Amino acid sequence: MPQRAFTLIELLVVISIIALLVGLLLPALSRARIAGRRGVDLGNIRTMEIAHTMYVDDNKGWLVDVGLGHGGENEDPGAWIFTLERYYGSKLARRSPGDRSVHWPPEESGSGQHVPGTSRYRKTSYGINNYLTSKAPLKPWRQFTLIASPTRTVHFLLMTEVGEFAGADHPHVENWWIGNRDAVPVLAARHLKLHAFGGELGTWSAQSNYGFLDGHAESLPFSAVYDTDKRNQFNPEVAR
Repeated sequence: MPQRAFTLIELLVVISIIALLVGLLLPALSRARIAGRRGVDLGNIRTMEIAHTMYVDDNKGWLVDVGLGHGGENEDPGAWIFTLERYYGSKLARRSPGDRSVHWPPEESGSGQHVPGTSRYRKTSYGINNYLTSKAPLKPWRQFTLIASPTRTVHFLLMTEVGEFAGADHPHVENWWIGNRDAVPVLAARHLKLHAFGGELGTWSAQSNYGFLDGHAESLPFSAVYDTDKRNQFNPEVAR
């Protein structure tokens, strides 16, 4: 009995169906990858917050300090990535999944490009809100007991992967506000990786992960942590 071959129309129908299924599947896979990276990153931040809680308990309520400056500033061995290492016990938490900065050293899968203005490489994906460090503007909030609302005060965050702040372990939040609300996320994006897990760079909808001083971590749009009309959760004085 002769075998019946597929007609051209049948082949085109099958190809169209496969293309449709692939078109439906790829966005779902992309969302799943982002969700997976977000979950791992939140786990990293929670681990760092646990380590920081242990540090605070050991140091009479004092918060850990920073020491990796931006631009050409020198490196301080007292930076939190060194201080907390004996508490969280692993260097892996320093790097966020999906961090593709070219400023990692070659031995850490980087391109070996120095951070602009320095002879240093990137050492961490994460930073600490500078209001809680010795780099605070005016009044530093260095002790846990001084923070009125730890659950609403941003602590750990994701640093930008490019530019002079790619090698820093803290932003300068006070430099974001210049009287123009629309400029805030644009300026903040020079310091932070605001769109690590969704949204658009330099917009209020940009989504990233944030650790809070009480130890919890959340994935939030930038508008939820820096609302110029309501409260700024970076500044302990108004994050109530």
